[in-house]
Amino acid sequence: MAGRRTTPFLLAIALLSALSGCTGNNASNAANSATATELASQPPSSPCDLPGGWFFRGACRLELVTAPGAAVALPAYRGFAVNVTFGANDAPGAIPFVVGDALGDGDITGRLNGTIDFRGYGDAKCVTKSRVLAPCAGKTVIYAIVVNAGRVRVRFKASPTVVVSSVHGFPGNQCAIATMIWGNEAGKGVEAWVVPPHFAVPNGVTLRFDSEPGAQTYASGGNFTVFAVVCR
Repeated sequence: MAGRRTTPFLLAIALLSALSGCTGNNASNAANSATATELASQPPSSPCDLPGGWFFRGACRLELVTAPGAAVALPAYRGFAVNVTFGANDAPGAIPFVVGDALGDGDITGRLNGTIDFRGYGDAKCVTKSRVLAPCAGKTVIYAIVVNAGRVRVRFKASPTVVVSSVHGFPGNQCAIATMIWGNEAGKGVEAWVVPPHFAVPNGVTLRFDSEPGAQTYASGGNFTVFAVVCR
């Protein structure tokens, strides 16, 4: 993993690649820093309705992450179910994390900072881990967002384990997690998707991405990750 820097949410964003072997940066919404209780009590009802961000209208859940980790099991959404298991980390207490998903066919709404529309995998350019232009190979299965909604950053010892189930099966025989990046990482003011270097093979209706060793940091105050599961 290359070093990361945090950029103010209201100026520019570059998203953290915490769910794959790719490298990215952090996006933050300082106004959205909140405790689990505050988030749970705020309308609208979905914790994925984050002020100033994109709204993922699929399944969504808020879970508390503690030092041993946490498992987030999203309810089934249109035939898909996403499970994210976070491992050991340096959380000083119970830190609220939000995980949500969407298919990207009209169920990702809102504008980032009130001005930036969501651009899916293939709509924005694709680059390699070393930031060289590359084909956006594969078809998107599902998008997901992971948010550190707490007030302290959390550093994990490894990436989470991600399991996606689909009653529809998966197209192709190779799938991967692509991560969105922004700002200077993608070319100032331009977003891109990092084409992942590692692939997983679907097992019928289940797709599993095992945890990979290496420090993974989620900055606080609404910093978030957007990723896409793509298959080919």
